[in-house]
Amino acid sequence: MMEFNSPEDMETAEEDYQRIREETFPGIQMTINVRTGPQSLLSLGVYPDQETAQANLEGRKKAVEDPEWVKDTFYYEGEVSFWKID
Repeated sequence: MMEFNSPEDMETAEEDYQRIREETFPGIQMTINVRTGPQSLLSLGVYPDQETAQANLEGRKKAVEDPEWVKDTFYYEGEVSFWKID
């Protein structure tokens, strides 16, 4: 979950994420971003296993926590208990 300083900063962050996703988050299988407000975003990333997800935490910090356009961020982790795509 991320809160940005402005709607423009959120736009910049999403554009940046699309550019760096493969390199910064190797092994990620799926990303879903949901705009929960004019400057807030819920991003769901799915990995094949816990080890791959853990290996990406440093990249997450650089991409999500460190940039000056991010006002606040936090994350949860857990196993996917249901997955269905129609």
